[in-house]
Amino acid sequence: ERGRVCEGFKKPSSPFTRSAPLSQIQHCQMNAGSDLLSSLVGSGSASPVSGSRESDAAPPATIEEFVLQDLERFWSWCPTPIDGLHRCGLLVKLFDYCGLTRKENKTVNTVWSLDTELRALGIMATDRVEAHQRVSYEAFVQSRPLKDAVARCSDARLAWERRRVGKCEEGRTPLALWVLGIISQKTGDPQACVA
Repeated sequence: ERGRVCEGFKKPSSPFTRSAPLSQIQHCQMNAGSDLLSSLVGSGSASPVSGSRESDAAPPATIEEFVLQDLERFWSWCPTPIDGLHRCGLLVKLFDYCGLTRKENKTVNTVWSLDTELRALGIMATDRVEAHQRVSYEAFVQSRPLKDAVARCSDARLAWERRRVGKCEEGRTPLALWVLGIISQKTGDPQACVA
């Protein structure tokens, strides 16, 4: 059972494919603006991790605001139906957001470890993947336990400190650093994000 977490899920070459339901594209246009839609469709680039343009939002004053803006950016970046992302879809999009877009990056163990951590934070409602299970905007972006976990990540804190003093504006985002830390802990990488 554990080996079938997201088996068979294939990442499209672009966030919008011809087979994507029109409602997803319309939802993205309504929520993210047509300029984001055209940049995603035209660029073929799936990850906003590095080199992304700065958000129109005011610069964050605290690490909590920094994390919240990144969670909002993630949710706006991926095409999301109104009823939320499918559980496996969310996991795959989190890998993609970190720049881990290759199939080899999404091993059963790394996907399972991220799913386990999200379950522990209350993002996932059940222990098992169930048909038609969705993760809503409220459950993900507005989750206090997730915001706190990302803000506690040592790599995210370091990125915040560098940003706060005006060094290193670009690079990996707090959410991406947290996800990479969770994955690294599972693979035994000494660079894992320590809270």
